[in-house]
Amino acid sequence: MKNYFNNLPSEIKEVISGKSWEAWSFGNDYLLKLVLEGKKTATTGIFNKEKVSKASLGVITDSKDIPRCIVEYTSIEVKPFLEVTFDFAQAEGEGFKNIEEWRDEHCRVFSNWSKNTFKDTDLVVCTRFKLVHLIPGDILETR
Repeated sequence: MKNYFNNLPSEIKEVISGKSWEAWSFGNDYLLKLVLEGKKTATTGIFNKEKVSKASLGVITDSKDIPRCIVEYTSIEVKPFLEVTFDFAQAEGEGFKNIEEWRDEHCRVFSNWSKNTFKDTDLVVCTRFKLVHLIPGDILETR
């Protein structure tokens, strides 16, 4: 992992100093923009035992690997994909109309990520978070 801490402004260093944190990205700026707007307070990923976060904070970077915000994790749960609730899906802030629509989109994305090995019986990591600090920067270009 890059040494993001040394490159952050001092006021942000104060927010994360002494706390466990990690830097990560959604891989696209559209999802990050939803976080910055306060619409996205959850995310789901494919379960990997070695990669389940034990940090309390996340520094989310944009598609250019520039830190854009800090979130505090409020819950991290591992569960079967088919047990993800519509309440959780709505917290992802992407406007899914029902759980079936959410599942279809996530199966497609997870299938791409896993090179077509993802099945709807697999485990996923469901993370809820709250935005605690915006990092100043240019407005994101999104779809």
